[in-house]
Amino acid sequence: MQRVWSGEAAQLAQQQVEAEATHAAKLTKEEAQLDFQQPARVLHNKVRAFARWPGTFAALAVSSSGSENGDKQQLQQQGQMQVKVLRSRLGDAAAEQVLQAAPAGQ
Repeated sequence: MQRVWSGEAAQLAQQQVEAEATHAAKLTKEEAQLDFQQPARVLHNKVRAFARWPGTFAALAVSSSGSENGDKQQLQQQGQMQVKVLRSRLGDAAAEQVLQAAPAGQ
């Protein structure tokens, strides 16, 4: 950035060769739908990439407590809700490894 601020970058700039230029297709809203089968880093990067437009969306199942069956309370699915995801954050990689290695219930 020092070269940009000093004005030196303008002297180093080269004209783009139009024949070698590539075109990126316009983004669609469908591409912004989150798929929770993908790794967390992919989802996080998608939230960052689509931050302004169109934003990222996730479909969440809406459930309510149903009748009790012994010790277990059954959930009754009532439908889906579409939510807009504004921000995401990845956990510390070291902490994630510790959690994965921890025995169940700890």
